[in-house]
Amino acid sequence: IQERLDRFRHDHLRRLLRLEGPDATPGGASLVEFGGGGQPATGLLDGVRSYTAVDISAEGLKAATAALAAYPIEKDFVEADVRAVPLPDGTFDAAYSAHMIYHVPTAADQRQVLREMARVVRPGGTLAVVMGEPYPWLFPERCVRRAVADAPVLGDVVRKLRPAPPLPFLPMPSAWMREVLADVGTTTVHCYSVPTTDFSRRVDERRTIGRLLWSGVALLETRWPEVGRRVGCYCVVVLRKRPAD
Repeated sequence: IQERLDRFRHDHLRRLLRLEGPDATPGGASLVEFGGGGQPATGLLDGVRSYTAVDISAEGLKAATAALAAYPIEKDFVEADVRAVPLPDGTFDAAYSAHMIYHVPTAADQRQVLREMARVVRPGGTLAVVMGEPYPWLFPERCVRRAVADAPVLGDVVRKLRPAPPLPFLPMPSAWMREVLADVGTTTVHCYSVPTTDFSRRVDERRTIGRLLWSGVALLETRWPEVGRRVGCYCVVVLRKRPAD
């Protein structure tokens, strides 16, 4: 079930990014991935003309270079802070980022990253950002933790008492992201992945209860994606950048 879901998610992303289908760029699209170090999005590269990875980690970009060595496409690897990327405006047909935006430490910084991702996309191009919903109602424990973290006084106390996480974690609502990008083009929100990472690690589909749980996840993502988007953990915010006048 999980393998089928992974293929479904990649195919869905390819359609959202217009890497395939009737609106695909003739001859293949130019794609940039923000946070592409370490594990680049190889599942999106079929038919892509060129791929650029942007990441602040030199080691991550080395790993991405090795991972993409066998792909016969034009490749570039840019070491940069994703808040200020040394790439010209309107360079790419499509931009993509997965599970990166909520590790940017402040809302102001996340706003800047979103604007940078939109800036490098050509007019009429597409941006897709896989983000974490702060309140995935299917996972009450995560909702409670987020509510505590967002509480003005209690959140400060908890942050002082617990060890600092290895990475910042600040999931902003999809409605906020749409507002940030509203003046650039048309935005929509789609279901990406319902379960938490912990669920994916712990729930074994080889067992009866695990198989039933994963079947429910698959139904939400493939048959009832609007419900999955509202109750699950990860969504895709898609920007169709306004064409040039």
